[in-house]
Amino acid sequence: MNMSHMTVAGMVDAIDEIRRHTDVPICVDTEGAQIRTANVDERDYSMDDTLVFGPEQITPTEAWDQIRPGDTMIIGFDGLQVRVLESDTYAMTCRCTQSGRLSPNKGVHVAEHQVTLPALSSKDHQAIATARAMGIETFALSFTQNAQSIEQFEHLLPGHRLIYKIETRSAMADLENMFRSGRQFLIDRGDLGKEIGAEQVPVAQRRVMRQRGLTPGTQVYMATNFLESMIDRSEPTRAEISDVYTALEQGADGLVLAAETAIGQHPMECVRQVHRIFEVFQQNSGAAT
Repeated sequence: MNMSHMTVAGMVDAIDEIRRHTDVPICVDTEGAQIRTANVDERDYSMDDTLVFGPEQITPTEAWDQIRPGDTMIIGFDGLQVRVLESDTYAMTCRCTQSGRLSPNKGVHVAEHQVTLPALSSKDHQAIATARAMGIETFALSFTQNAQSIEQFEHLLPGHRLIYKIETRSAMADLENMFRSGRQFLIDRGDLGKEIGAEQVPVAQRRVMRQRGLTPGTQVYMATNFLESMIDRSEPTRAEISDVYTALEQGADGLVLAAETAIGQHPMECVRQVHRIFEVFQQNSGAAT
């Protein structure tokens, strides 16, 4: 249940619907410490266009004063990048430096520095309390910042299965301490790529897997659009097949599909495709799981 894209009431309805059909375990994935767009009109912007945001359009409120003139904001996954020209209490004026689409509820990454936000939003706290009352046992902390964030989450949810998402510069900087504090991690390659640059993600992925090997008892999952072309196509590319196989070869404990199964046209075939790749991996590696 991705709380970045649903209300608490929607979460309750979804949990009830899933439980009517299956007993598969459910994970509540928090919003976490992420900046997002809100109350904006959906439209395309071109190079050098001017954008003006109000405080109600950049959430949470703690982010507003930390975004400064000269900062570059990377918005969503449709290419949009803007440079902040001016900012005060009432307005943030920006110039488009890379064309793309502005939409509501899209993640915003500040390229130049880390913005400090609460580990959990107020909606997260409500969702966690509601989900616990419904018997949910698994929770994920999005945008985990450091080992201290993990310790706080462990204190909030003792005895639960907790997954920590690695998708920020600060998490990569505190990786060794985080692996001492937590046991299960997920590399979210999409948001991490916006933080450190997509070309650095393979390096970060290998570094995380090396840390897993150095820390007994830990598990690492990998996420984000392994089969992105299958959002529209019925078959993956050879590069995507190789990416899935490589993740398994590196020791990933689980793979997470995202847009392919959330909004794609061939969700079941995506799952079957990953299963087929996994079977080939088992046949050629002698893997037991």
